[in-house]
Amino acid sequence: MLFNSTNSITGGTNPFPVGPGWVRSTNISTPNDWCLNGLSAGTYTIAIADVNNCPANTRTLTLTRPTPITGFITSNLNVNCPVKNVSQTNYIFASGGIPGYVYNWSGGVPCAGPPNPQCMTTDVNGNYFVDVNDQEGITFGCIPVQFPVVVNLPVIGNPLMNISSSAMTICGVYSINDPISFTNVSTGNFTSIEWFVDGVSLAGANSVSHTFTTIGDHNITLVVNYTIGGVTCTYSITQTIAVTRGYDMIVPNAFTPANHDGINDNFKPEYNCMKELEMRVYDTWGSLLYVESGPTLKGWDGTINGHESENGNYIIVVRATTLFGAIVDYNGPFTLIK
Repeated sequence: MLFNSTNSITGGTNPFPVGPGWVRSTNISTPNDWCLNGLSAGTYTIAIADVNNCPANTRTLTLTRPTPITGFITSNLNVNCPVKNVSQTNYIFASGGIPGYVYNWSGGVPCAGPPNPQCMTTDVNGNYFVDVNDQEGITFGCIPVQFPVVVNLPVIGNPLMNISSSAMTICGVYSINDPISFTNVSTGNFTSIEWFVDGVSLAGANSVSHTFTTIGDHNITLVVNYTIGGVTCTYSITQTIAVTRGYDMIVPNAFTPANHDGINDNFKPEYNCMKELEMRVYDTWGSLLYVESGPTLKGWDGTINGHESENGNYIIVVRATTLFGAIVDYNGPFTLIK
């Protein structure tokens, strides 16, 4: 760092400094000021004479370099829960050098109300810096001192859940007495969650399960908290699921085997979520005409020993075992129509 030394010389007749390089001020208000440029920090002896050749007077001058510019940055988070926005405000505090300081941020926007170049706000992640210069640096074109700041903002996401069960995977329904799993898949940097089933709190674990014992619609609610910079934003999502008995079986009341149109040619129950069935067909006198069992049924084609049966009423008896081990019995009439 080089310095300019300006000295005011008075006394004698037209006094002046002895030695090369001195320049007299052209400012009429300071006619006795003399400047010497390009000096380094250190101690100098200045000799002073006048036009009458009076004995030279000497003075000692010490030039010191200002302390280097130092500084530190503080940051705080700003949270807007309704619009799910997080931003960071960064303040630079400089010292040393020769105040006042000039600040130049690499990005973001100056703090508002009124605009304050000492701080910057941004809601975009990244590596930023601020250039700080002092009055000496501005005067002599010195390179400013640079201070970095990293912006890595937490994210406010959306509450999301997954619901699954064995019955839903295999049969496409939610069933009583079959555990149903609820899994939190919310986005963002959430800090805590809580589950509610029909308004009753379950737990705060990321994944929980619940077994329903009543058929009907049930409400599953997930509450998600995002705590950022001392502010907690809370959001929730509710999903309604229909819990069924876990199986279904419908027995027709008639069939038409004789026309062989490919529609309603075989008589059997329609079922879902059964793992084993037995079907028996009787005439109205109680004689067994047809029996079939297994995980799937082909159904009765309306014949007895290869001969077509007569129009009329018959009895079907079904025993089935559901996927979850329950026994289902059905006994009822149906009609064969030719």
